[in-house]
Amino acid sequence: MSILKPIIEGKLTREAEALADLEKLADAASPPPPPTRKPSAVANLNNGFYQIDKPRILAATSASYRQFLRESGYGDLDSCSRIEIAKGVLKYDQNVRDAAARASLNLTEADGQYVVNINHPNARSLVEALGYKVPTVGLMYRVFIPYIKDLVQQNNAEAQVTLNEMTDTSVGKAEWLEDLILDKTRLKIGTKEQRLSLPDKDGRFDRAGINGFGYPISVKSSGEFYHWHVIGDERAAFRVRGSGLGLSLNGGSSVENGRLGVRLVKIFS
Repeated sequence: MSILKPIIEGKLTREAEALADLEKLADAASPPPPPTRKPSAVANLNNGFYQIDKPRILAATSASYRQFLRESGYGDLDSCSRIEIAKGVLKYDQNVRDAAARASLNLTEADGQYVVNINHPNARSLVEALGYKVPTVGLMYRVFIPYIKDLVQQNNAEAQVTLNEMTDTSVGKAEWLEDLILDKTRLKIGTKEQRLSLPDKDGRFDRAGINGFGYPISVKSSGEFYHWHVIGDERAAFRVRGSGLGLSLNGGSSVENGRLGVRLVKIFS
């Protein structure tokens, strides 16, 4: 089976391989919090954003994770009324170009084109200039993906479009996530750090094996998701496109690629 290996800045890198067509798809050391019965997913799509209400958010996240996000300055999930997560990976329009100018970024692509070839710091700056946040690993793997998949099981056409964009290895898009991993052992979001015990090899994991911060406790040969293990002293997390909805922890924050974009998230008080 052939895998396209793109060239980034003139050389082949492992983070580039993690962005290739993954056709082969293929916290801590404590166990994940006990499962909580989540409310049924309710399709609530407004102006291009899924609205996820507080009961589902609380059921999908741990108290320690909510405290971490609050203290990091990311947002307060305990006091919010809902979060809104964009249906699709961000595309250009005049608002995006105006926000880029405010953030001193030279982004001038035409309307309807994906915002790609943007590194992690610039993606965060752009999203924040628009008044939003980049999804965290915890929100992606404990909240958003389960929500979208639940809606797909209900035959929701909009959710199916979203899932297709995330999994299609020919035209779909990967996306930056908020999290930074330092020294292979520490999660950093905003001003806050949390020590994690992360798998030291690639492999698959299931929802039941995700810790309270959104990361796999261990990996195995089969599972819903794929994990690309962290290499290097500072890595920015991103969700890899493909059926395994891979979590890559081996990409440097300076990576730019035509398949790697960003999604908008907002927490409402």
